Amino acid sequence: MDYPAEPKHDYGYHKILEYLDSGRIDGFKNVVVFKTDVNLGVNENYKRIKEYAFSKYDRLIASEDDNEFSPAFLDYINSGLDRFEDDSSVMAICGYNYPIDMGGMDDSAYKSQKFSAWGVAYWREKPDALLNHLDISKTQRDLNYHSTYSYIDWLLDFKNEQQQNRFRKLWGIREDYE
Repeated sequence: MDYPAEPKHDYGYHKILEYLDSGRIDGFKNVVVFKTDVNLGVNENYKRIKEYAFSKYDRLIASEDDNEFSPAFLDYINSGLDRFEDDSSVMAICGYNYPIDMGGMDDSAYKSQKFSAWGVAYWREKPDALLNHLDISKTQRDLNYHSTYSYIDWLLDFKNEQQQNRFRKLWGIREDYE
């Protein structure tokens, strides 16, 4: 729980703390809450949580703090983590569905070159594997297939940003997807 960045956030911060301390969170084997005395921001908080989670587990489920979830969210995410664990073309499982026509699709899961951080799960090894073992020719051929957007350029920019600051651009903004 990050400390408020501004005094105007104090009320909401204390309401969330009250909820976290109430014991009303259920459905999880274990709930770990990190609290800070200073505002660290999303990047530093995510770095701390990722390091903690991956020191104990091989998977991480992350969410924005204002998401509302389907009752089936955790089943969907955990099933996807199991199903695609050995698929090197999948680096994350996302619980958000972009507004696309899924008519005619045989499966509730589909592969996309982008995903939203609004409820997403990662494997410990896969994000670094993507960044460190980027096969440009194969990736360019696979990701730019019938595309008007250069996903390879996006990936190369992403890789460069991560090398400069490993947690700078992990979270998308709405404008990225409109």
